[in-house]
Amino acid sequence: MKKVILVIIVFTIVLTAKAQDETVNGILTINKNISQPQKPYSLLKLKTNNGVYDGNNGPAIEFATNIGLGKIAGVDERSNNSSTYQGGLVFKTRLHTQGNDSGFYERMRITSNGNIGIGTNNPNVLLELSKSEDLGNAAMLKLKNQGAVFKKNSGPSIEFSTNIGLAKILGVDERSNNSSTYQGGLVFKTRLHNQGNDSGFYERMRIIANGNVGIGTATPDARLTVKGKIHAEEVKIDLSVPAPDYVFKKEYELLTIDEVQQHIKEKGHLPNIPSAEVMENNGIELGAMNMKLLEKIEELTLYTIAQEKEIKTLKEQQQNTALTQRVKDLEKIIENLLNTSTNEE
Repeated sequence: MKKVILVIIVFTIVLTAKAQDETVNGILTINKNISQPQKPYSLLKLKTNNGVYDGNNGPAIEFATNIGLGKIAGVDERSNNSSTYQGGLVFKTRLHTQGNDSGFYERMRITSNGNIGIGTNNPNVLLELSKSEDLGNAAMLKLKNQGAVFKKNSGPSIEFSTNIGLAKILGVDERSNNSSTYQGGLVFKTRLHNQGNDSGFYERMRIIANGNVGIGTATPDARLTVKGKIHAEEVKIDLSVPAPDYVFKKEYELLTIDEVQQHIKEKGHLPNIPSAEVMENNGIELGAMNMKLLEKIEELTLYTIAQEKEIKTLKEQQQNTALTQRVKDLEKIIENLLNTSTNEE
């Protein structure tokens, strides 16, 4: 297999252990036929025997014009007293403007364990991005697909996978083909692969351009739209309607029981409560409905208080009636006794 490396730069190559310097001005071509190599074989090897173990210096390829522009260095990241080699790669760039030379600055590093760091020289995960200053509205990572079509289910994506795809986050353009208004959104998908039966990726959540979030639906019509059941330990609702303590104010016009009965007879539901048909077609607003139900509870409380007063009055009347009857009975007894005494005389 023939491999050709074209290097249109000036750089130094250490060819042998004798450390002889070779300078090539122009194009360097390396031709080598490799047939069934018995060991890993390199067409080009950069080596220095006096590198230091500081993780920043080592054999390098430098890209330059009349000044250095960029550099790729092989570094040994181990400490001085370590016997374990830890080789890595460091990628550096240089800013030289109007005589002010900033020197080479590290931009990316591949460590010995395969982690890649951009903006950090000590990445702890496979790919770590870091920025010391505030980025404001700028992005740290941008995925772009120039050939993307205006579909709600395809676009630049991040896929999470092992040997098969597990989940995916897509950036989608939700506008129609003839629309000039961009409508960017995010789609979150998961995948079920069970005993060779691949269900493919299924959408689980979507954030559309106006910020609405849909779970189980691709067309959320509120800040959070869920098609399905919700299991929560606690739900807190900020009221957009007043609490019905107005029921207890003197000026509140409480319907009589007869008026409530007549409304139920005509409408088939309680006053100030939507009908079953309206609730089935339009749903209910939980906060507002809870306040309506509380209003009815407070009205029932007033009815109960009024009934209790009536019952108490009736009891008092019954007691008075009973006492009156007893007095009459006693008067009759006394009258009979008096009549008996008079007759005996």
